[in-house]
Amino acid sequence: MQTIWKKGWSWILLLSAIPSVYILHIYLSWTSASTILGLISCYIVGANSKEKGWGREYALLAIVALLLTLFIPVKTLYFFSWSFTVLFFWAMVTGPKSPLLLPILFFMSPFFQFVVQVFSFPIRLQLSSWAGSILKHLIKDLKVEGNVISNSGTEFSIDEVCMGLNMVVVSLLLGVVIWNLGARFQRKSPPLHHLPFWLYFLILMVCNVVMNLFRIVAIVLFKSMPGTWHHEAIGLISLLVYVVLPLIWMARFRKPTNSVASKSSPTHHALNYALPLFLILVAVKVIQRDQQASIPNPLSSKNFEGYQVNSVNNTTLELMDQSSLVYVKANPNWYQADHNPQICWKASGYVLGDIKYVSINGKKCYQGVLKKGAELMYTVWWYSNKKDRTLSQFEWRWKQFTGAPPFNLINITVKREADLQAACLKFEQVKELN
Repeated sequence: MQTIWKKGWSWILLLSAIPSVYILHIYLSWTSASTILGLISCYIVGANSKEKGWGREYALLAIVALLLTLFIPVKTLYFFSWSFTVLFFWAMVTGPKSPLLLPILFFMSPFFQFVVQVFSFPIRLQLSSWAGSILKHLIKDLKVEGNVISNSGTEFSIDEVCMGLNMVVVSLLLGVVIWNLGARFQRKSPPLHHLPFWLYFLILMVCNVVMNLFRIVAIVLFKSMPGTWHHEAIGLISLLVYVVLPLIWMARFRKPTNSVASKSSPTHHALNYALPLFLILVAVKVIQRDQQASIPNPLSSKNFEGYQVNSVNNTTLELMDQSSLVYVKANPNWYQADHNPQICWKASGYVLGDIKYVSINGKKCYQGVLKKGAELMYTVWWYSNKKDRTLSQFEWRWKQFTGAPPFNLINITVKREADLQAACLKFEQVKELN
C-alpha cells in the first residue's frame, strides 16, 4: 500500500471512485443478475494473475472508446470507456489482468442485453415453431400461434424471459469463467485471438439455443407457470445439462499452449497520469448529453388530415383519431437503439404478448397484444423510410448504414382487433409519412 501512495495512485483512485459509481449507475442496475454475476466473474477471472495479462492496454481501449464518441455519440461507448478505465486502475494497483475481462464486460453491458432482447425475436418465433413440432407428438390438444404455445388451454408466451435473457448472460459468463479456470489449473494461457476460443463460444451459443428449446418443451409439457419452483428448477437443470457440462468437457480437452508469466505494468507510463483527464472529459460529455435541449420535430408543425398531431419529443410523432393511436419514431442513426413496442410499451407498464407475423392490406408486419390489468389493446409495427419497408432490425440498419434514407418505426395501436385493417389503411394514405 505504501508503494501505491508514493507513486501517486492515491489521488487517481480517489478521483475515479466517486464518478465511477455515478457514471456506471447510469448504465447498470447494480441489483440485476447480469451485473452481480458479471462482477463475480470479473473477480474470479481477475484474481488469476499467473497468466499473461493486460495493464495499460485497458487505458488505450478507454481512450479509443472515448474518441469514438466524437463520431458515434452513443451511451454504449461511454459505458465501455469508463469500464476500461476502472480495469486499468485495477491492473495498475494489483497487477496485470486477464484479457478475458473484455468478453465479461461485453456480456454484462446494456448493449448486449439490448441485442439479446431485440435481435433474438426471430429466434424466439423459430423456437416456438420447433417446440410446437416436438410437443405435437406428445400433446394432442396443442396450439401454436406466433410466440404463443397453448397446452389444453394453458398459454405460454415465448417472450425474452422465456428465451432466457438472464440464462443467456449466465451461460456466457460461466463460459468465460470455465475457460479461465481451465487455464489456471492446467497452466494454459487463454488467447482470445486463437480459433479454439471463438469455436468454444460459437458452440456455447448453439448450446444456448438447444438449452432454451428443451426448456420451453419441458415448461409447456409440465405446465410449469412462471414463478413456480419447478419452472425455475427446469431452467437450472437445462443450464447444467446443456451448457455447463458440455463447457467443462470442452475446456478440459482444449489444446494446451505455453503459459506466459505475467509482467508488471509500467507505473511511470504517461497513460497513468493522462487517463484521469480523459475521465473528466467522459463525465463532462455525459453531463452535456443529459442536459442537451430537445430539437423541435419538423413534422410536429404539420397537420395530417384526420389526425390530432402531437410531438412527443425530438424523434417521436404521435397521431391520434377516434379509434387508433399511431407513433412514428425516427431512427436518425443506424447504430442507435430503436424504440420498438417490445421496449417502449413495457416501460409504460404494459405486457406485450401473442406476437406473430401478419399480413394487413397485403403488407407484412408484426402484431401483438398489449395487456395492462383488464385493459387490452392490439398493436402492429414495422420499419419504413417511404422507399423500403421491412420487419428486420438488421435490414433497416444495414440499408441506413449504406446510405439509404433514415427509417421510421411505425406503430399503430387500436382497442379492437377488427379496427387494425382500417387504421393501417388510413395511415398509409398520409403521403408525408409513406
